[in-house]
Amino acid sequence: MTSRPLWRVTGILGWMAIGLIAIGTVIVLIPVRNPGVQQCGAPLTFLASGQINRIPDATGRVLIDNRVVRLSPAAAKRAVDSPCSERVERRAIPAGILVVLGSVMGLTAVAIGTVSAWRRASARVTADHQEMQTT
Repeated sequence: MTSRPLWRVTGILGWMAIGLIAIGTVIVLIPVRNPGVQQCGAPLTFLASGQINRIPDATGRVLIDNRVVRLSPAAAKRAVDSPCSERVERRAIPAGILVVLGSVMGLTAVAIGTVSAWRRASARVTADHQEMQTT
């Protein structure tokens, strides 16, 4: 009756959930760079490790690999205008949204599948019970 379309919806939602979670995971694992200033790394590791931005002082000096390095004016401007935290944010937020949406879709698919299976089992028990009463 209606169980076949529900199972199709469950399958479609399940595969969409897997796809969204996979895409979000890949996005959050792609390394981010701030050329000439800092290797930010993957957004997930940047956020989990608590890394900080390398912002140069007024003269353009910054600590890189335990050495004080003077950045070019363009690199110093880039470090101030778009630090790693902002670059990571631009990638981590959409990835997080994809993972959350995928998780919600997956839970919805599980709920639909559970309700559908419960209804089919209930209908089967009712039909068996009615058949036993008529015989």
